[in-house]
Amino acid sequence: RAIQTEALTLGPSQERWMGIFFQDQHVGFAVRRSAEVSEGGMLYEGRSQFQVATFGKLQQVTTAGTALVDASGALERFDFLMLADQVRLVARGEVHDREIVMEIDQAGETSVMRFSVDRPPQVGVSLEGAIRRQELFVGHSFSVPYFDPLTLADGEMTFQVTDVEVLASGEEAYWLTSRFGEVQTRSLVTPAGETLRQEGTMGMAMVRMTAEEAQNISGGEPVD
Repeated sequence: RAIQTEALTLGPSQERWMGIFFQDQHVGFAVRRSAEVSEGGMLYEGRSQFQVATFGKLQQVTTAGTALVDASGALERFDFLMLADQVRLVARGEVHDREIVMEIDQAGETSVMRFSVDRPPQVGVSLEGAIRRQELFVGHSFSVPYFDPLTLADGEMTFQVTDVEVLASGEEAYWLTSRFGEVQTRSLVTPAGETLRQEGTMGMAMVRMTAEEAQNISGGEPVD
């Protein structure tokens, strides 16, 4: 079942906005919120919206996700939505011991899938909590069990802290390289686990901004 956030007793919510860029063109935004749950866990929510052109056709992609973790940081429940052109995918999952039970709605049909896991994984929207539990320093490496509800891939996401950067405020942030399967991402993260910049494949990047800046999408035709 989907996570009913209104049924949870939540603490103050933290909100973070990022602009989405493709080859330096501002094409969308992402927003993430996190709040403590009364039982000691955390609720993570994320939403993104961006425009892409594929084979000359412009389309808007919308994603949304929610994850509920317990006091130890272990994933309990999650849901995921993606809308793009003719695609509508909704996934809802629960973690039971060493099994993920996931319900998928796609093209008007519902199916239930089960995946065996060694330990509760994280999903994309809850990764920041797992990173926050690490002490970041150059040379440090760690791994996090991870599950991607879009591709149904599970395994270990590995992280390597490669560099430190002094921000304009005088505070330090760390560059992390993450790998999951064939996908590699480079992120600038504060010691508190907040992402300031993320660089992915094919020229995609996300940059921390104010809400107004992130939603001020540039005009013109998106790069195909």
